[in-house]
Amino acid sequence: MFEAASHAPDSGSRATPGGFRASIEGASLPDLIQMECLAQSSSVFRVTSDNKVGYLYFRGGQLVHAWTGEHTGEAAVLEILKWHNGTFDPCSVQFPEAPSIRTSWQHLLLRSAQNRDESGRHKLVSFSKPPHPSAHKAGSETTPEEDSSPPRPSAPPASERSLELAVRLDARGNVLSSRGDVSEFAELVAYTSRLAQLIGADLGMDALVSAECTCERSRYLLHVEESGQLLALKAAKDADLTSVRARFGL
Repeated sequence: MFEAASHAPDSGSRATPGGFRASIEGASLPDLIQMECLAQSSSVFRVTSDNKVGYLYFRGGQLVHAWTGEHTGEAAVLEILKWHNGTFDPCSVQFPEAPSIRTSWQHLLLRSAQNRDESGRHKLVSFSKPPHPSAHKAGSETTPEEDSSPPRPSAPPASERSLELAVRLDARGNVLSSRGDVSEFAELVAYTSRLAQLIGADLGMDALVSAECTCERSRYLLHVEESGQLLALKAAKDADLTSVRARFGL
């Protein structure tokens, strides 16, 4: 748990004539990064955790620099995001002459969530490829585990045939069934869901159920079933997904 102080004017960041200073308990470092970047702010935050100190530099909606006693740039961001409690507050320090971070803040948060999963602290998703069809030859014996595997879903109705990609994952991120080449899509779905759960938990929100995202050319839908399985779809932006949205509760 982190304690956050809201913005106070200082000479190194914003030139606002006034402001409030407040203490917010339960805030998280991903919250800080997301809020500062979405606000297009130019500011520096000092992060303190036990005897460790780090700095996060924001400019124009991006995280451009980070520093700890041992690391600089992306490595410093990932180190700071491992800290679980402490305080962060705006401070007045000099910006570096050149940015040390080129990666987007969204990618850094995803990498941090991935590192936490792989370290075993939040073991929710793991990626094992489904068995190749050639592995099940005619006449081969079927183990009880294979018999108990969930059935593949039936073909989608005509109104849903405009789907470009579709994938169903179990609660650990293993592919149960798919449509199209979902090798990268499945990983994106699992980590997006995990990141949403981490951020939601930090904000005290209910569990993620469904989400929809519209991009320039595509639309994405994600649904978490009661069993914990994830169902995600990618379709053209103008595709008619009325029945799918109704099924997902969107």
